[in-house]
Parts: sequence; C-alpha cells; structure tokens
Amino acid sequence: MATCNGCGITPVPPICTPVTTDTPVFFRPAGAHVPVPGFIRVTVAADCTQTVQHLDASLVAYGSLQPLVDVPYVSALGASGGGGGGGAVTIANGAAVPLGATTDTAAPADGTGNYTLLAAAKRALLNMAAVLSNWTTLLARVPALVSGRVPVDGSGVTQPTAPNVTRGSGAVDANTQRVTLASDGPGVVALSNIDTDLGAPADAAANADGSGTYGLIPGVKRLIIHASNSLANWTTLLARIPAQAIAGLLPVDTLAVVGLARQLAAGAASANTALTASCRRISIFARNADIRYSIGASAQTASSTSHYIATGERLDMDVPANANIAVIRAGTTDGTLEVTELL
Repeated sequence: MATCNGCGITPVPPICTPVTTDTPVFFRPAGAHVPVPGFIRVTVAADCTQTVQHLDASLVAYGSLQPLVDVPYVSALGASGGGGGGGAVTIANGAAVPLGATTDTAAPADGTGNYTLLAAAKRALLNMAAVLSNWTTLLARVPALVSGRVPVDGSGVTQPTAPNVTRGSGAVDANTQRVTLASDGPGVVALSNIDTDLGAPADAAANADGSGTYGLIPGVKRLIIHASNSLANWTTLLARIPAQAIAGLLPVDTLAVVGLARQLAAGAASANTALTASCRRISIFARNADIRYSIGASAQTASSTSHYIATGERLDMDVPANANIAVIRAGTTDGTLEVTELL
C-alpha cells in the first residue's frame, strides 16, 4: 500500500471481488500409476489475496500434489508406446488384456458388446444369482417331501459291485476300471495357443452349443445369453405360481365375478337358453315350483328325467364353455329358474 507522508491523506487498501474457481484436473500421487480425478481450487479474498488448493473428487485436500498433464503408460501385459507426450498406446497381439482387471464392472449386456472376460464373468454371476434366487423362491413353494427325501426301494434291483482298480496294464475283469496316471500319459502340451483359445472381448457369441471352433470369450457370451433366456422363463413361470402353499396345497380362488342374471320360465314345454360363452360357473335358484333342467355345450331339451331342483333350493355348479341350459316344470305349476352367471 502506498503512503503519503505529511499530505494528510489515508491510503485506500486494494479491493477485490471474492471469487472461487474450480478447474477439473487429474492428480497422480507419488509412486502411483492410477490418476486421481479432482480440482484445482483458486480462492480470491476481498483483500486480493489468493489461496490455491488441490482437491480430489470428494473435495478432500491433497496438499501439494501437482496436476497431471501427461499420463504415460507402459503395461506389463504387453502394452507399449505413449511416452511422455500422451501419445497412443498399443497392445501386443495375444497379450492377456482380454482377461480384464479385478476392478472391471459387470458387462452391460448379455452376449453382445466389447468387454473383458472378468466383466463377462461378473455379469454371468449376476444372472446366475438371479436364477438361484428364483430357485430358492420356487423350492419354498413346493410341499416338503417325506422326511425331506424321496423313498426308494432297491430290494428288487441288483446292487452294484465295487470295482477293482488297476494301474497301467494290470489284469482286467468285468469289475475292473483301468486308471491311467499322469506319469503314464502323454507329456503336457505347451500353451502356445492360449491367446487364440481365449478369444478377444469384441468376439461375437458362439453360434452353437458344444460344437464349432471358437474361443473361451465367445463361449462365455453364449452361456450368458442362455442364462438370460432361462431367467426370463423362470420369471414368467413364477408369475403363474401362487406365492406360497397352504398346508402343502396350492391355494385356489373359488370365487368368481358376477355376470348376467337370467330368469328362465319353466312351463309345460322345454325352453333352451344359451349362456354367455365365457361363463364357466353358475348359481341357480328355483322359484315358485320344482324344476327340471339340462346343461350342455349345445342346445338342450329338458324332460321329466332331467336334473331336479326343488322350489326354494339353490345350487352352484361348473358349466362347459358355450353352455346352454334348458328348463321345464317338474309338476303342474309353472316356475322360474333364477340363473346367476359367474365369470
């Protein structure tokens, strides 16, 4: 601040508008290979003083860490290039990169897309966990077996005989299983084709089950597709099964929605009425007279030998699809058969 000796004027201190500016950057702690996302925060106070902080993404101060400008990488798994200028990185053909890293997230899709073997395995685990959950739910809805198992009577079956085990070229009989030890077999073949056998993340899912020529990654992708389809089928199946068994039995809804109400006149001659095609149950009540009735999937004729309902009596029953009902009085008095359709 400038001074003026003897002039009687008080100097005015500098005045600034307080402001805070965050600039996104990446930091690399000493000895680390993975950059840390964060900010350079510059704070200007009213007296024009400046404060500079280095913060990570959670706004935790990192002290004097320097912002990362170039991130050169030389992978131990076959990657090279890049240098100090941030150039492109190349990966040697056949390197183990398709295996991925332990921090890889699960693959975003079933059987398609570009992802590593570890990412595919994590998605497969997620799908199989869902399948296991469905199995647990399904088993909880199945009545318990006798003593938790299915009893089997093996008394009428010839029981197996324990085999004799011989090594190499020993004697062979009907109960012998020959065993070949590793030391007796061919030598171990060098894994020179492991890169081809493994496959690449961009490979499409295998187009056949158990046959054809494809690497491990295409095979895993096909497995994920099958697991996804299986999960969808299980979800559909579970939606059609009641939530739980009652006393070892599946609950059944015996109620129905009330449909049309019909009043069928029962006189001296048979009279047929076609019910609603979707009606599968009815409730009938005889009013003013005893009545005989006949029910079928086509037009009916009631007679003196047809089914009987006494006056004041109510009956509930199932009927076939496209049901017809015919009525006739059982005596000399006309009556009415009250019919309630249940849908």
